[in-house]
Amino acid sequence: MGAVVGSACCWLAGEFHFFGPAVVIGILAGPIVGTLIGFMERKTRGELVRPDIATIIGIVYGLLPALLIFLGLNSLSGRFSGYLFLGAIFAGPMIGLVLGGILDRAFEEYQRQTWGVALPFAVTGVAVCVGLVCLFDALAYGPDPKEVGRKTEALLISEWSKSPNNREAVIHNLTLVRKDRMSYTGFADATFSGRRQRLLLEVVVEGEMLEVSWSSEPEGEHDR
Repeated sequence: MGAVVGSACCWLAGEFHFFGPAVVIGILAGPIVGTLIGFMERKTRGELVRPDIATIIGIVYGLLPALLIFLGLNSLSGRFSGYLFLGAIFAGPMIGLVLGGILDRAFEEYQRQTWGVALPFAVTGVAVCVGLVCLFDALAYGPDPKEVGRKTEALLISEWSKSPNNREAVIHNLTLVRKDRMSYTGFADATFSGRRQRLLLEVVVEGEMLEVSWSSEPEGEHDR
Protein backbone atom coordinates (compact mmCIF):
# COMPACT_ATOMS: atom_id res chain seq x y z
CA MET A 1 0.00 0.00 0.00
CA GLY A 2 2.91 2.36 0.69
CA ALA A 3 4.29 1.82 -2.81
CA VAL A 4 0.83 2.36 -4.33
CA VAL A 5 0.29 5.61 -2.42
CA GLY A 6 3.80 6.86 -3.25
CA SER A 7 3.32 6.26 -6.98
CA ALA A 8 -0.22 7.71 -6.94
CA CYS A 9 0.87 10.89 -5.17
CA CYS A 10 3.79 11.34 -7.57
CA TRP A 11 1.41 10.99 -10.55
CA LEU A 12 -1.16 13.36 -9.07
CA ALA A 13 1.49 15.98 -8.28
CA GLY A 14 2.94 15.74 -11.79
CA GLU A 15 6.43 15.06 -10.41
CA PHE A 16 7.08 12.31 -12.96
CA HIS A 17 10.86 12.54 -12.71
CA PHE A 18 10.52 11.71 -9.00
CA PHE A 19 8.53 8.51 -9.62
CA GLY A 20 11.23 6.01 -8.58
CA PRO A 21 12.14 7.77 -5.31
CA ALA A 22 8.42 8.26 -4.55
CA VAL A 23 7.81 4.50 -4.78
CA VAL A 24 10.86 3.80 -2.59
CA ILE A 25 9.72 6.37 -0.02
CA GLY A 26 6.28 4.76 -0.01
CA ILE A 27 7.81 1.31 0.48
CA LEU A 28 9.91 2.57 3.40
CA ALA A 29 7.13 4.63 5.00
CA GLY A 30 4.47 1.95 4.57
CA PRO A 31 5.71 -0.44 7.28
CA ILE A 32 6.26 2.47 9.68
CA VAL A 33 2.71 3.78 9.34
CA GLY A 34 1.27 0.27 9.33
CA THR A 35 3.18 -0.64 12.47
CA LEU A 36 2.03 2.57 14.17
CA ILE A 37 -1.62 1.84 13.38
CA GLY A 38 -1.19 -1.76 14.53
CA PHE A 39 0.46 -0.60 17.76
CA MET A 40 -2.40 1.81 18.47
CA GLU A 41 -4.91 -0.97 17.76
CA ARG A 42 -3.09 -3.40 20.03
CA LYS A 43 -2.86 -0.77 22.79
CA THR A 44 -6.60 -0.12 22.54
CA ARG A 45 -7.81 -3.71 22.28
CA GLY A 46 -5.02 -5.74 23.82
CA GLU A 47 -4.44 -9.09 22.14
CA LEU A 48 -7.78 -8.95 20.29
CA VAL A 49 -6.65 -7.07 17.19
CA ARG A 50 -9.56 -6.27 14.89
CA PRO A 51 -9.89 -8.56 11.86
CA ASP A 52 -10.28 -5.54 9.56
CA ILE A 53 -6.97 -3.86 10.41
CA ALA A 54 -5.74 -4.07 6.78
CA THR A 55 -8.93 -2.34 5.66
CA ILE A 56 -8.34 0.48 8.15
CA ILE A 57 -4.74 0.87 6.97
CA GLY A 58 -5.85 0.88 3.32
CA ILE A 59 -8.44 3.60 3.93
CA VAL A 60 -5.97 5.73 5.92
CA TYR A 61 -3.38 5.45 3.15
CA GLY A 62 -6.02 6.33 0.56
CA LEU A 63 -6.72 9.63 2.31
CA LEU A 64 -3.38 11.11 1.17
CA PRO A 65 -4.14 10.93 -2.58
CA ALA A 66 -7.65 12.19 -1.78
CA LEU A 67 -6.11 15.21 -0.05
CA LEU A 68 -3.91 15.96 -3.08
CA ILE A 69 -6.93 15.73 -5.38
CA PHE A 70 -8.92 18.06 -3.12
CA LEU A 71 -6.11 20.63 -3.05
CA GLY A 72 -5.41 20.39 -6.78
CA LEU A 73 -8.83 20.03 -8.40
CA ASN A 74 -11.17 22.10 -6.21
CA SER A 75 -11.41 24.79 -8.90
CA LEU A 76 -13.63 22.58 -11.07
CA SER A 77 -17.06 23.95 -11.84
CA GLY A 78 -20.26 22.52 -13.25
CA ARG A 79 -22.40 19.60 -12.19
CA PHE A 80 -20.46 16.94 -14.11
CA SER A 81 -17.15 18.33 -12.92
CA GLY A 82 -18.48 18.33 -9.36
CA TYR A 83 -19.50 14.67 -9.57
CA LEU A 84 -16.14 13.81 -11.13
CA PHE A 85 -14.37 15.73 -8.40
CA LEU A 86 -16.22 13.87 -5.63
CA GLY A 87 -15.61 10.54 -7.34
CA ALA A 88 -11.89 11.26 -7.64
CA ILE A 89 -11.67 12.21 -3.95
CA PHE A 90 -13.32 8.96 -2.83
CA ALA A 91 -11.33 6.81 -5.30
CA GLY A 92 -8.27 6.55 -3.02
CA PRO A 93 -10.09 5.44 0.15
CA MET A 94 -12.29 3.07 -1.87
CA ILE A 95 -9.28 1.39 -3.49
CA GLY A 96 -7.72 1.10 -0.02
CA LEU A 97 -10.99 -0.40 1.26
CA VAL A 98 -11.03 -3.07 -1.45
CA LEU A 99 -7.34 -3.94 -1.11
CA GLY A 100 -7.56 -3.99 2.67
CA GLY A 101 -10.60 -6.26 2.50
CA ILE A 102 -8.76 -8.72 0.27
CA LEU A 103 -5.76 -8.83 2.61
CA ASP A 104 -7.99 -9.12 5.70
CA ARG A 105 -9.65 -12.17 4.17
CA ALA A 106 -6.21 -13.66 3.57
CA PHE A 107 -5.30 -13.05 7.23
CA GLU A 108 -8.53 -14.59 8.49
CA GLU A 109 -8.03 -17.70 6.40
CA TYR A 110 -4.40 -17.85 7.57
CA GLN A 111 -5.61 -17.87 11.20
CA ARG A 112 -7.95 -20.73 10.33
CA GLN A 113 -5.02 -22.48 8.61
CA THR A 114 -6.99 -22.85 5.40
CA TRP A 115 -3.99 -22.22 3.15
CA GLY A 116 -5.83 -23.08 -0.05
CA VAL A 117 -8.06 -20.03 0.48
CA ALA A 118 -5.58 -17.71 2.22
CA LEU A 119 -2.93 -17.92 -0.49
CA PRO A 120 -5.14 -16.83 -3.43
CA PHE A 121 -6.40 -13.84 -1.41
CA ALA A 122 -2.84 -12.84 -0.46
CA VAL A 123 -1.53 -13.24 -4.01
CA THR A 124 -4.48 -11.27 -5.39
CA GLY A 125 -3.91 -8.39 -2.94
CA VAL A 126 -0.22 -8.16 -3.74
CA ALA A 127 -0.88 -8.48 -7.50
CA VAL A 128 -3.39 -5.63 -7.42
CA CYS A 129 -0.87 -3.42 -5.59
CA VAL A 130 1.86 -4.23 -8.10
CA GLY A 131 -0.60 -3.66 -10.97
CA LEU A 132 -1.55 -0.22 -9.63
CA VAL A 133 2.11 0.79 -9.32
CA CYS A 134 2.71 -0.34 -12.92
CA LEU A 135 -0.38 1.60 -14.05
CA PHE A 136 0.82 4.83 -12.42
CA ASP A 137 4.27 4.17 -13.86
CA ALA A 138 2.77 3.99 -17.36
CA LEU A 139 0.85 7.23 -16.76
CA ALA A 140 3.75 9.16 -15.24
CA TYR A 141 5.21 10.38 -18.51
CA GLY A 142 5.21 13.77 -20.21
CA PRO A 143 3.14 14.69 -23.29
CA ASP A 144 3.27 12.78 -26.56
CA PRO A 145 6.45 13.54 -28.55
CA LYS A 146 4.36 14.81 -31.48
CA GLU A 147 2.62 17.35 -29.25
CA VAL A 148 5.97 18.45 -27.78
CA GLY A 149 7.35 18.66 -31.32
CA ARG A 150 4.63 21.10 -32.40
CA LYS A 151 5.25 23.31 -29.38
CA THR A 152 9.01 23.13 -29.92
CA GLU A 153 8.65 24.19 -33.54
CA ALA A 154 6.50 27.17 -32.57
CA LEU A 155 8.98 28.13 -29.84
CA LEU A 156 11.98 27.96 -32.18
CA ILE A 157 10.28 30.09 -34.84
CA SER A 158 9.31 32.61 -32.16
CA GLU A 159 12.87 32.80 -30.82
CA TRP A 160 14.47 33.03 -34.25
CA SER A 161 12.09 35.81 -35.32
CA LYS A 162 13.71 38.05 -32.69
CA SER A 163 17.02 37.95 -34.56
CA PRO A 164 17.36 39.89 -37.87
CA ASN A 165 19.65 37.18 -39.26
CA ASN A 166 17.21 34.32 -38.51
CA ARG A 167 13.91 36.11 -39.10
CA GLU A 168 13.33 34.27 -42.39
CA ALA A 169 14.23 30.84 -40.97
CA VAL A 170 11.96 27.98 -41.98
CA ILE A 171 11.60 24.55 -40.34
CA HIS A 172 10.93 21.81 -42.90
CA ASN A 173 10.84 18.84 -40.59
CA LEU A 174 11.08 18.33 -36.82
CA THR A 175 11.15 14.94 -35.14
CA LEU A 176 11.35 14.15 -31.43
CA VAL A 177 11.49 10.87 -29.54
CA ARG A 178 11.14 10.32 -25.82
CA LYS A 179 14.45 10.20 -23.95
CA ASP A 180 13.01 9.65 -20.46
CA ARG A 181 9.89 10.67 -18.57
CA MET A 182 10.11 14.42 -19.18
CA SER A 183 12.87 14.90 -21.77
CA TYR A 184 13.03 14.36 -25.51
CA THR A 185 15.71 14.26 -28.18
CA GLY A 186 15.56 14.63 -31.94
CA PHE A 187 16.42 16.84 -34.87
CA ALA A 188 15.03 19.62 -37.05
CA ASP A 189 15.79 20.39 -40.68
CA ALA A 190 15.74 24.16 -41.10
CA THR A 191 16.78 26.76 -43.65
CA PHE A 192 18.70 29.88 -42.57
CA SER A 193 19.39 32.57 -45.20
CA GLY A 194 18.90 30.05 -47.98
CA ARG A 195 21.19 27.48 -46.35
CA ARG A 196 19.73 24.24 -45.07
CA GLN A 197 20.99 22.80 -41.79
CA ARG A 198 20.12 19.92 -39.50
CA LEU A 199 19.81 20.89 -35.83
CA LEU A 200 20.15 18.41 -32.97
CA LEU A 201 17.51 19.07 -30.32
CA GLU A 202 17.20 18.41 -26.59
CA VAL A 203 13.84 19.29 -25.04
CA VAL A 204 12.85 19.17 -21.37
CA VAL A 205 9.26 19.69 -20.21
CA GLU A 206 8.94 21.65 -16.96
CA GLY A 207 5.25 21.99 -16.12
CA GLU A 208 3.79 24.17 -18.88
CA MET A 209 7.24 25.36 -20.00
CA LEU A 210 9.67 23.92 -22.51
CA GLU A 211 13.45 24.18 -22.25
CA VAL A 212 14.89 23.69 -25.73
CA SER A 213 18.58 23.30 -26.50
CA TRP A 214 19.89 22.91 -30.03
CA SER A 215 23.19 22.57 -31.83
CA SER A 216 24.15 22.61 -35.50
CA GLU A 217 25.09 19.11 -36.59
CA PRO A 218 28.06 20.00 -38.82
CA GLU A 219 29.71 22.75 -36.76
CA GLY A 220 28.52 21.66 -33.32
CA GLU A 221 27.73 25.24 -32.32
CA HIS A 222 25.33 25.43 -29.37
CA ASP A 223 22.52 27.93 -28.80
CA ARG A 224 19.80 28.20 -26.21
